Amino acid sequence: MNLARTLREGGCAVGTMVRLTRSPAIVPLAGAAGFDFIMLDFEHGDHGLQTLADVAVAGQAAGLAVLVRVPELSRGWVSRCLDAGAAGVMVPMIESAEQARRIVDWSKYPPLGGRGLSSFGPNTGYRATNDVAELMAQANRDVLAIAQIETVPGVEACEQIAAVEGSSPIAVSECTPLGMKCSVSSGVPTTTSSSRDPAVSSVDRPT
Repeated sequence: MNLARTLREGGCAVGTMVRLTRSPAIVPLAGAAGFDFIMLDFEHGDHGLQTLADVAVAGQAAGLAVLVRVPELSRGWVSRCLDAGAAGVMVPMIESAEQARRIVDWSKYPPLGGRGLSSFGPNTGYRATNDVAELMAQANRDVLAIAQIETVPGVEACEQIAAVEGSSPIAVSECTPLGMKCSVSSGVPTTTSSSRDPAVSSVDRPT
């Protein structure tokens, strides 16, 4: 599956966060379970770039997208994870359009951004190319730059964040981690998934 194209066309994709395992075997296991993508958790997990490179290349061969949640808003983390083969990055704790623009700038090649060129490595499946312009254009189409909204200021700025050119679609869901983090940010922690968090409810409306 081309995850970015599926989302652009309004399709649905199902994935899961991976925090513990370091084995590329997670790719066929996730595929057999029916997932379209996995996301390695570099924020709370103990993965390294070598693990990412091995898992990403396995994902490319299997047609399963491998995303990464990086630990922080950092050019180094974003660019190195993409060069190591990630199909996209999610950056936590984004609270403004300016922060979202940085993700795009570090994730996309010119003219959309300022990502440094990596023309051979895990990101290309170790395949060389003489058509650098097409490599850059394809990466700009297919690499996901995701802003993760986890705080009340992020929820309040979500429309401006979503409007940043080149950013990936933003969906605020009612999953426990998001609801809990928004409620923690508001000073009233949610302890169960049965209660609807007001911060989530404020942006969960028809558009």
